[in-house]
Amino acid sequence: MASEFGPASPAVRLSGKEVSGLAARVLVAALVPPGATGGTSEACEFLELTEGGALSRLDADKEALLQVEWTTPAVTAEAADAAILDFGGRPAHHAGPAVADWLAAMAIEHGCGAVVVENIASAELLAAGAQLLARQGISSATLTQAEDGAVRFRLVLAGGGEWVQLRWPEGKAPIAMDVATNLDALRAHAETVVALAAGIAGGQAAALAARDIPGATTGRAVIVAFLHEGAVEADASMAEAASQAGVAVMSSARYAQLKSDVLARGWPMDRPLWERLMAFADRSLIPTSERSRQGAG
Repeated sequence: MASEFGPASPAVRLSGKEVSGLAARVLVAALVPPGATGGTSEACEFLELTEGGALSRLDADKEALLQVEWTTPAVTAEAADAAILDFGGRPAHHAGPAVADWLAAMAIEHGCGAVVVENIASAELLAAGAQLLARQGISSATLTQAEDGAVRFRLVLAGGGEWVQLRWPEGKAPIAMDVATNLDALRAHAETVVALAAGIAGGQAAALAARDIPGATTGRAVIVAFLHEGAVEADASMAEAASQAGVAVMSSARYAQLKSDVLARGWPMDRPLWERLMAFADRSLIPTSERSRQGAG
């Protein structure tokens, strides 16, 4: 992303609502299950506005999505507060909201929940599900591995109606994918993260109880959701500490302001990308005919 507001020399400027709307239209045309379209388009919007590239990724995936058989993932291991899911190579365009709902139920009942997601493409979309958890006051740690092997780590702290996301640079994840399925290691690191970058007092990370999930192997994503006490404040000291550690900070207040700015200014994107997505989305439209006009009436 060339700037906070997209490419440096855009040829098309979307209205604010068109960012998620364009993603939703493409997802509908790609036959993504209707129940997942809303949550996934919101995930695309969040990643597009905060990190960039989500619409480009959707463009790259759009034809492949048509070939996907959208079935529920196989649950290869399950406990009250943990599970391993195998998506059989399918992309994550319908997985985020469902995984977030499952994690929320675990966290609310047990104080902590964990899901290891294996054999999934476009795993980075799962990271946006953290915002769905944060709205419910649930914090989360997400480790994802893209198809090219790039590993990303995010910690979202939620409380008091606010949230703060701490995002490590690509390839700088502070925990290796091959040990992440040992949730004890993730718990130990979460405590360090909270102390170093967030500076929030208390034992909020202690809710990540040590747990080994039997049978877990290296996966595409590991997501841990947990409850903690105390409000979250995105103050200057947090941003400074995170910056020194090479960690990007995005707060709920800053994201709300970003969306407000986008609604006012629009969102710039390259014309060829926009044209490809629009052409694909138009496949879902019914051609005008005497029959279609009668049905519309």
